[in-house]
Amino acid sequence: VVLKWDGVKDSRPEVNQDHNAKTWMRDSVVWFSQRITPKLGTQKFQKYLTAFKYGNEDFSSGITTAWLNSPSDPNGLKISAYEQVEFMRKLWTNTLPVSHRSMELTRDITYLETSPKGFKLNGKTGSGFYDKEKKVNLGWFISHIQKGDQEYIAVTTLSDLQPYPTFSYGGPRAKQITKDILTAEGLW
Repeated sequence: VVLKWDGVKDSRPEVNQDHNAKTWMRDSVVWFSQRITPKLGTQKFQKYLTAFKYGNEDFSSGITTAWLNSPSDPNGLKISAYEQVEFMRKLWTNTLPVSHRSMELTRDITYLETSPKGFKLNGKTGSGFYDKEKKVNLGWFISHIQKGDQEYIAVTTLSDLQPYPTFSYGGPRAKQITKDILTAEGLW
């Protein structure tokens, strides 16, 4: 299924086009999320958050923005790195309370690339800012790495202590940090 871009320009060129589920996840396309979450509905979304024990399970700040709030906002969806690891473990061991097909599809749309060493990388970035000027970054990358019987789950989070020298999103930086660590460990 492809969703048509509505023409509203984003600062990231890769977002300004039509998207399918794979490109939505890969490129963190907020407008795509904001179109599909209302179709799911608040009650159903809340039911999934509760069943998954996903972070603080707080969707009170709205179905199209709950995951976009800043860390200082008392409302909104928040999840720790440890909780992200546990969620990913359940996804990869087929123990989330959804169908195996749903978990399979999720794993499929989160595939990103295969390393030169043959490890498949699945993951999702996330980005935010601590300030309204969008200079102090928050970023994370939750990932699953596998080659045969070798399997790893990693979460990289970053929080800038001061404004970053140039405008950037934290998620891609966290992903690169993860890949640098994987390289150092001989997995990339």
